[in-house]
Amino acid sequence: MKITVLIVDDEAKSLEVTRMMLGEFKSMIERVFTASNIDEAYQIIIENTPDLVLLDVELTSKTGFDLLKRFNEPTFKTVFVTAHDKYAFNAIKADAVDYILKPIDIDDLQKALNKTIRMLQLPSERSVLKLKPNANLAKNKIIIPTQKELLLVELNNIMFCKAEGGYTAIYLNSNEIVLSSKDLKTYQGMLDDRLFFRIHDSYLVNYNYIKSILNDNYVQLIDGNNIPLSRRRRTEFLNWIRSI
Repeated sequence: MKITVLIVDDEAKSLEVTRMMLGEFKSMIERVFTASNIDEAYQIIIENTPDLVLLDVELTSKTGFDLLKRFNEPTFKTVFVTAHDKYAFNAIKADAVDYILKPIDIDDLQKALNKTIRMLQLPSERSVLKLKPNANLAKNKIIIPTQKELLLVELNNIMFCKAEGGYTAIYLNSNEIVLSSKDLKTYQGMLDDRLFFRIHDSYLVNYNYIKSILNDNYVQLIDGNNIPLSRRRRTEFLNWIRSI
């Protein structure tokens, strides 16, 4: 499948670099359109119905989000391409396929194109393929070694894990805290990375218990706990949530 792509960027040099990078994927791309502002982009979308819009966020006096607001149900997929990571959470709310930081890494661009094509090819199956953490994964158990016993715990009962030196404190939804003799890195390897994410050197959280992502780099859980979110892991974390 070949797709049509619209690049929206108000910086001519940046726009041309993106166009040249897309030239590396001729087997995937049928045609490339360009626009330097949202009015021009809107007109191109109406007239040419591109499959994918590579959208900058800060566009002179307006933003890429202003463009998306003009469409009640966009027929195109969106990948944000920006020099700013502060808009990543808004991109998730806008149902973006991906969020790429400038300068663009060609591997990131290829992944975004592949993801877009998969979504366009299987629109009716997307909800079936999408992981549902509350389903089969919740039946799986792990063995947690403590000083007194080997404890069997269901994955979905684990809210988050916290590093305590060479030990790990495991917080359960029953308000019980289990202290394990294994370190956090061990649990990161044991727990399914589709359900758990290490948001900080000291914390591993369960997707099912995340309530919101706060602006001051904290993740709020449904029980009210605020877990610190590492700045260097924020973008990766937001992309992970988007992929769930």
